[in-house]
Amino acid sequence: MAGNIAKYIDWDKVDAMLMDMMSGNQIASALKISSKTLQLRCRKERGMNFDEYKDSMRMKTVHRISNALVKAAVGFSFEVTKTVEKYRTDSQGKKVVINVVAETKKIYIPPDAKVLVHVAQQYLGHKPIAAERAEDPRKPTGYIIEDEDGKVIEMPEFKNEPENDNNDA
Repeated sequence: MAGNIAKYIDWDKVDAMLMDMMSGNQIASALKISSKTLQLRCRKERGMNFDEYKDSMRMKTVHRISNALVKAAVGFSFEVTKTVEKYRTDSQGKKVVINVVAETKKIYIPPDAKVLVHVAQQYLGHKPIAAERAEDPRKPTGYIIEDEDGKVIEMPEFKNEPENDNNDA
């Protein structure tokens, strides 16, 4: 009597499902194997338990998300190259390529202020402005705005200035 034949596991598909944040049970179900089989085969074929493997694959997704957040927060640019073929018609009525031109266009995506605030709060530990003001009512409530020559045209307002208690009169 022959033993069970091990079902093939496509680890590239498992990696993709893990990076899509699928659970071990969901992956096992998609592969039509049991969760226990997935765990045993991971240890045997990948040299680590499934939870460690899952975490290592998911960290790739977290890294990609972090990179995307930073790019959106600070802005970025990229180039798009398009190939344009120019034709002429020959004496027999067939199109003949006479010139191939590669057109490159640089596209700039400006920073997104909302994403920048989110990144500052989540990754740099900055508190929302409202929370800072609640902790210290003396913090500025306005913004410094300069004209095109660099002259200040609006100054922050300070609230709850301590009153001068020196009555030396």
